[in-house]
Amino acid sequence: MEINPEYPLNSPEAIELALKYYRELPITRQIIQSRLTAKEIAELSLAFEGECDISKETIQKTDAIWLEVLKEFNPLLHQYEISRKKS
Repeated sequence: MEINPEYPLNSPEAIELALKYYRELPITRQIIQSRLTAKEIAELSLAFEGECDISKETIQKTDAIWLEVLKEFNPLLHQYEISRKKS
């Protein structure tokens, strides 16, 4: 999947990327978690396991953080994606 920070907020593609990199890249998970409250982290953890829905406020905040992370780490994420395609 190509990294594209142009995805609209809350689009299925943006959410899929957020879930993928939240799970697979510890550094992005740490950055996202460092900018969320404990309640928001718990909500996201349960949502990732399919046990609850994410509130609109948490989605908006997480999306905003995720877009910042994409901007900061786009070269890293792009390189990661290339290396995964080769393996």
